This record gives sequence, structure tokens and C-alpha cells, in this order.
Amino acid sequence: MTQEEIISTIRRIQKDYSGCKDGGRSFVAALARKIDNALDDERDEIVDFLLREIALNANGLCSLALATAELLAVPDFARRLEVVYREQQATKDERWKRDVLMVLLKKGYQSTTYEQFLTENPTKEEKFFFLVHYANLYPQEGIALLAECLIKQLHISRFLPEDNPDSFFGVTPYLLNLVNPPAELLTPLVAKVYAEDAKSGEHLRKFVVHLLRHYPHSLPEVFVAGILSGLGKYEEG
Repeated sequence: MTQEEIISTIRRIQKDYSGCKDGGRSFVAALARKIDNALDDERDEIVDFLLREIALNANGLCSLALATAELLAVPDFARRLEVVYREQQATKDERWKRDVLMVLLKKGYQSTTYEQFLTENPTKEEKFFFLVHYANLYPQEGIALLAECLIKQLHISRFLPEDNPDSFFGVTPYLLNLVNPPAELLTPLVAKVYAEDAKSGEHLRKFVVHLLRHYPHSLPEVFVAGILSGLGKYEEG
């Protein structure tokens, strides 16, 4: 397939799913299925195109390529994406680095590039996004780093005013990622924050409980119940 044919195919699939009000998730899933099920030569050409877009964004499709990459089952894709990262990182901004590395993390790909990113002192928001997924692949180290980020950089203890502990005024939207997978890390994360700073731990517990009870999420009810039960031992009084 030529580049023009690939872009045309992408646009056609996008049009087919334009009526879905899900932020493009159905479109991306359909595109990933199309690639996974393509004939070998055709699939290789599309994958090459996606990797070029991630590297250079020549057609403005880098974000789409990264979203699609998360769902692809193409063998050896993660390794090739890491090669792109190593080749391009010197010319890219923090957001690009984080987004590419999070694709690798979500695919469970082991790499030393994660540690390098953390040593580059990313902004607290970018670091938080990254650590939420890093902790899933490296839970022992990741939970400790995420707890430290919540306490020392995001100052979780300030998010609940003393005179109104049920108010979440001031909580920044990116913290909503705490209720996304890997949600099974929530209980040990809260425990770690408690161990480092009790006030921060209590505020984090209340925030997580509030999110799980009131904020729309896709976690099974039994899973949510299990997390709430695990957090119950920290209940005040």
C-alpha cells in the first residue's frame, strides 16, 4: 500500500465510525483490528507508516498512531517503537516522550528507557501520568515513586480543606487517572502514602473512595467493592 492509500483507508474507517460518541475509541479499535487482520505485506506497510508518523508526524497522525499502537497485537512492534524512541528522543518534547513510553508500558515491555525518563526531571503532571502506568509494570519501585510524587510534588495533603474534609476543591483533573487501571495498585499505594505521611494518606484515601463511589468508571462493581474493602481499614475512628 502507498502512503496515500493508507491515509485514505484511515479516513474511510474514521468516517464509518464518526457517529460514535465515545471520543474516537471505536474508530481506533476498528483501525487496530484492520491492521492486525491485514495480509502480512500490507500489515507491514501500515505499521511502517504508523512508526514514521510517531517519529516525524509528517501527516499529523502521530496521536492517532500512538493510540492505535496500544491496541495492536503485531509481533515485535514494541521493540521497534523503542528504537524510534531512542532515535528521536533528543529532538522531542516531554509530552511526546511520555506518550511513547506509556504505550510501551501498557504493552508490558521491559526497557531501561523508563529510568532515563524519570531522571530527566519531568514536570509533576507528566511524571504522575507516567508513574501510574510504570507502577503496573514495576510495582515495588513504582508504588514508592508514585507515593513520593503524590506527597512531595502534588501535595495531596492540601487537597482536602481541614474545615470541609469531603470537599475536593483544588483537585486537578489528572488525578482522576488514579481510578484507571492499574486499579489493583490503589490499596498498596494508599498504604505506602500512609506509611510516609499519615495526613497525606488520609486525604488520598478519601479522594480515592470518593472517585470510586461517585465518578464514572469502567471497573467491575465487585472489583470496586474489593478496593473499598481494602481501604476500609484506614477509616478514621
